[in-house]
Parts: sequence; C-alpha cells; structure tokens
Amino acid sequence: NVTFGGQVSLGTTSALGGSGVFINNNGQASDIAFTGGLEIETGGAPGFDVRNGGSISVAAAGTRTIWTGGATAFFLQNTSIGSDGLNFDSIESVGSGPFSGIDVSSVDTSAGGISIGSATLSGSLSRAIDLENVTGANGFSLTAADIDLGIGGTGVFIGGANGTISIGTGTANGITGLKIDDGDQGVRIDQTSGTVNLGTTSTGVVEIGTTAQLNIVALQVGTNAGGTINIGNTTNQSRFDAAFNAVASYDADATTTFTNISAESQTSTAVVVVDNDGVGETRFENGLAISTTGGTGLSIQSARVSVASAPGLNTLNVTGNGVGMILNNATIGTAGLHFDTVNIATQSIGISIAGTTGGGDIVFGDVDINGTNTGTQAIRIAGTASNNIT
Repeated sequence: NVTFGGQVSLGTTSALGGSGVFINNNGQASDIAFTGGLEIETGGAPGFDVRNGGSISVAAAGTRTIWTGGATAFFLQNTSIGSDGLNFDSIESVGSGPFSGIDVSSVDTSAGGISIGSATLSGSLSRAIDLENVTGANGFSLTAADIDLGIGGTGVFIGGANGTISIGTGTANGITGLKIDDGDQGVRIDQTSGTVNLGTTSTGVVEIGTTAQLNIVALQVGTNAGGTINIGNTTNQSRFDAAFNAVASYDADATTTFTNISAESQTSTAVVVVDNDGVGETRFENGLAISTTGGTGLSIQSARVSVASAPGLNTLNVTGNGVGMILNNATIGTAGLHFDTVNIATQSIGISIAGTTGGGDIVFGDVDINGTNTGTQAIRIAGTASNNIT
C-alpha cells in the first residue's frame, strides 16, 4: 500500500512526455491513495492511468486537476475506488484523436465514488467519454462537461451494468451542464442496468448540437438498453439538435423520462421511438417542443410512449417532405399524448394514426395542416384505436 500525503504536482512546470500517473496492480490488492492533492499535465501520453486490481483514491484536498494533449486524460479499468473517493476539480483533454478523453470500465464504487467537477474535451474521433460497468453504490458524477467532437466522434457512451451515473447536473469552472457539439453522436446509452441522470437538477441542462449540429443523432437509447434513464429538469429546457435524429430510441427496455426538452432535426425524424417487445416506456414530461424541416416530426411504432399535458409547452412544427406525426401500433401511457399546437406543412400525410392502445388519451389543441399532395390525407386514422382522440 502506498499513500502520498502532500500535494503531488507532475508536469505542471513543463508538460510530461510520458504518463503522469500509471499504476498497474497486476491483479494484486494494493491500495494507492493521494490525500493532499494531485495535479498532472502531459503531452502525448495519458494523464492518469490505473488498472488491474487494488484500489485507488484521490481525496478532496489540495489542487486536483488533469490536463492532457493528444491522449486520454483519465483512464480506469478493472479496479476499485477507495473510501476517500476519486475526486478531481477539472479534467481537460485537447485533441485526443482516436482516444477517449475519459475512459472508465469495470470499476467498483462500493467503497467510494468518482466525482469530477468539470471536463473539457476536444477533438475525439471515438468516444470522448466512455463509461461501462461502473458498479457500486457511489457511482460516477461529472458536474459539467463541454465536449467538441472530431469527425465521427461520440460525446458520451454509457454501456454495461452500472450503478448510478450523473452528468451535467450543475456548474463547475465556468461550464454549465452537458454541452456537446460536432461529431456524429451526442449521447449513446446502451447500458443493461443502472440509473443515468443527465441534466436532472435545477442547475443543470443538456445542450447537444446547439452550436454545431451533430451529423447523425443527438441522443440515442440503444437496443435492449435497460434500467432507468432521466434527462432534463423543469427549470432549464434541454435541447437536442441533429441533422438526422434529435432523439431516438430503438428497441430499448429502459424506463426513460425526458423533462422539458426541445428536439430539432433537419433531414429525418426528430423524435423516433421504436420497440419490438413491449418492454420499457419512454415518457415526455413538462414540455416537448419538436421541429423538423425535412423529415417526420414524431414517429412511435410498436412502443409505449406518453407525452404528459404541459399547457403551452408541447408543440409540433413540421415542414418539408415527411409525415407530421406517425402513431403505428403505439401504446399510449396513462399520462396520454398531448400537443397544444400542431403546425404541419408537408407534401405527405399530416397525422397518421394506425392502431393505438393503452390507457391514455390523445389530445390535440390547435391544429394547422397545409401543403399535403393531392390524394394525401391531412389526418388519417386506421386500424383499431382504443384511446379517446380529441
């Protein structure tokens, strides 16, 4: 066991050409602790790299920062967090290229959690933040993150079986919430179990693609994703903008709740929820503002979804070539599906309802549909609709 009791400064005068901290326990049970602070600066090599057994802790004392250029700043694999936790005020990775800025996998937080104030990550061509199998009661917390992706990059990936992962819940070092720009995917959630919280406190927010739009999807809940996923809060509207899908859920088994969000797409479906087994539910609460200029606004197919009543906050604006709204064998949750304002000006069907079930009502306020092609219905209802539609 090794304890560093004072402030440890590595590369702060001149950035190191090698790793700042590299610990490979090789399956041994050694405990490594930094109790007085740890600051690291490296160029071309990982800043903090701990793997293969034992435990690691960085107490909430002294200066605790990591800055890395051209490499992973923070890497944890197959280890445990000590009782003092693993605490950093800020982590910055500049131009990480094919590497993640933050990479955490198969880490046990039963004794102590991972707590990071802010992360500033740029230039990742892969996953800027990669979190997989982060188990234990104390979990992973990142108060604020600003991520600028490279070509093909993904901002945040969450996979495996997890405890609790919270990102974008406040302000730290001048950054508020979770902000992701450029790249292909903003957030991808594929976890099998656990709880994910993104921007869920009144001081948090999620903003994806609002400065530089994502090329494919702003947020996606992946196939057979499980657990509980919470996104957004009632105070600050979270925004999801992408060229293809703003919000997508494909065959997920999770209970996913979006609170007070806007979703904007340019060329495809802004919000799409598709399922194949009837497990899980996607809920929109306290406001859902959808807009697209080239595709379908909302598409629900063989999935359980609700859009709770939120007077003045549920809107659908669709122009271009897509269908305004598609409900195809959809199960409407008990909160119903409510839109206060619907404006559709497309060359296709305005609203298409082909089979709906569930206990919730489908309620539209002001509806304005224009521009559908000759022979194309403005509103089409077919199949069995067991819900009240008004």
